[in-house]
Amino acid sequence: MGFIMVHKTEKQERSGREVLDTIELSLKKLTEQVTTNNVSTPIIPIRKRESDDTRELYKALHTAQRAFKGVEKSGFINGRNIPYAKINDLVDASRAALHANNLVVSTYHVTNIGNATLVTRLYHFPSGQFIESELPLLNGSDEQKRGSSVTYAWRYTYAPLIGLVDTSYDDDGEVTKK
Repeated sequence: MGFIMVHKTEKQERSGREVLDTIELSLKKLTEQVTTNNVSTPIIPIRKRESDDTRELYKALHTAQRAFKGVEKSGFINGRNIPYAKINDLVDASRAALHANNLVVSTYHVTNIGNATLVTRLYHFPSGQFIESELPLLNGSDEQKRGSSVTYAWRYTYAPLIGLVDTSYDDDGEVTKK
């Protein structure tokens, strides 16, 4: 069984796309490793991101989406007085409709080779069907930043996964251009 050696040369800021590309490359290398008898076996099993059949789940989600409430915006961006939707605002707008249609959302952490990700899963319990959304978390020793990363990832995996539209203020980067 082979191992991948990872070493850090210097600390660099990376974009989200670069982080995802690195993760995808690492997973590809893991799945290409070959044992001594030339049978391909991954060291870490690849987790399924959705069930083989998702028809019943999407049927239930379609009905739930029609019953979603408007998203309240109880948060404010520091120093700019710009409202945004916190995770509890997103959950409040969708939980009752999801439950009424036998849909449950759960969130958990996955750690592979020292990198943590937040996984949000939508599960239709009568059929056992599911779909997932995943986002890498900040890694490091600063727990405050890690906590912020978890909250951010939770919001940005939850709403797109269930098709909840958050109409929070979006200036398309105009504030940062000034």
